[in-house]
Amino acid sequence: TTTTTTTTTTTSASSTPRRTRSAVAQKGPFLPGEGQGAREGSLVAAHDPRSGNWILARVLQHVMSKQRYEVEDADPTLARDAKRRKFAVPDADVLTLTPPDSGEYAAGATVLAMFPQTSTFYKATVKVPPSAQVRKSTRGHYSLLFFDDVEDDGSTPERHVLTERVTR
Repeated sequence: TTTTTTTTTTTSASSTPRRTRSAVAQKGPFLPGEGQGAREGSLVAAHDPRSGNWILARVLQHVMSKQRYEVEDADPTLARDAKRRKFAVPDADVLTLTPPDSGEYAAGATVLAMFPQTSTFYKATVKVPPSAQVRKSTRGHYSLLFFDDVEDDGSTPERHVLTERVTR
């Protein structure tokens, strides 16, 4: 199942121009069984059945007999004491936020990454892995090209995302 959503972002006049992007959120993980082993309290990418998007979530518990996770929305923009939405998802709809065995995803790899200044994950291609970052300010980040992220002039901007917010 594929769900398409459109998001419009307007930024202040002093920063980048207005962008329109269409994001494709695919149901199911990139790697089967990826969510298995996510520990209670850990942050994960979870497929939200209500919106159809992959969002940042915190694991509350794993119900092994039902092969489901109980998670809550971990949107960092919500107040600490705000009531957070809780929902259940199958094991296959939880992706752990841990690096691959090699330590990082290589340039050209397709990943699922949290779009900057949101708590939603979208497909992207790694342009520069963290170990190859030259500027001090981008160390510990991936340089990514998000699918369907197009500026008004037709170019695809390079976005920097913390390594802890990239999965596959």
